[in-house]
Amino acid sequence: MATLSLLIAFLASAPMDLFTKAGIAYDSGRIEEAAKLYRLAGRRGEQPAIAWFNYGNCQARLKQRGEAAAAWRKALEWAPRFKRARLNLAILSEEDGQVGVAVAQYEQLWELDQKDPLPAERLGEIRLTQNDAVGGIEWFSKALRADSARTNAHEGLVRAHLQASDTVAARLALLRWAQIGTDTNANQWITRAALWERTRQWEQARQSAQHALALDSTRTSAWLLLARILQREGSDATAVAVLRQATQALPREGRLWKALGQAAWRAENAEEAYQALDRAIALEEPGSQELLERLALWHQMRGESELVRRAKDRLRGGGE
Repeated sequence: MATLSLLIAFLASAPMDLFTKAGIAYDSGRIEEAAKLYRLAGRRGEQPAIAWFNYGNCQARLKQRGEAAAAWRKALEWAPRFKRARLNLAILSEEDGQVGVAVAQYEQLWELDQKDPLPAERLGEIRLTQNDAVGGIEWFSKALRADSARTNAHEGLVRAHLQASDTVAARLALLRWAQIGTDTNANQWITRAALWERTRQWEQARQSAQHALALDSTRTSAWLLLARILQREGSDATAVAVLRQATQALPREGRLWKALGQAAWRAENAEEAYQALDRAIALEEPGSQELLERLALWHQMRGESELVRRAKDRLRGGGE
């Protein structure tokens, strides 16, 4: 018992190493203090790769991006195969517009581990921003070889084919994506719906948008997308019905009221168009007053004097 007490007393009095002190400071939110300790450890050569990596993370949190990048480079000098340090440097470089540096880092990451799809995905995205659809297809395909269930890679491959104006290949890529399993993420169904729309496959686009709303009926973008797809199918009346349902579900969403006004106008339902735009104006939705002005002119050309008067009265009231 005496021996155990002596051991506890010794441990309590023993000085903490730099990493322990730095970790405590970091976890406590004292990032500047942690940064100083990690930098000191790096300069002393105490686990230098990890020390400089952690110092870089601290500097990134302190928004010292140049210092963070320099620290991660030092970490890589000590450990060239340190993937987390290289990934951080790649992401930071990409965000800062240093595309050449980012590409070099992502390519090295890919060479280090071709089972990790993330570097290939990022290289695919960079190729697309450079209008290199062929390069995008190549890298997204590599990402899918690394992980055939990778959602971002499937999406990227579809966009790459569309950028290459290969609609048939884009449709096939979308079908392959659909075969990987049921996605319970509403955002992914919205994305799929938009991509199906771009390939002019209205039924698949409509079904995907409906699936997104079944998962989450509060998604304004999904309601708007579904209505647009229906209009492109030539179902103006159904689009109006969908937007009417959307405004009931989300009565404070001005975008939906504005879209209902536009859809009702397109379907030549003047009364509903007026009421929807009136509500959009009340919710201060941008562009609603201009639409109501155009609607008033439309009423005037149709000889609907009462609706013209109501529209002008609302416009005068909205301008006060």
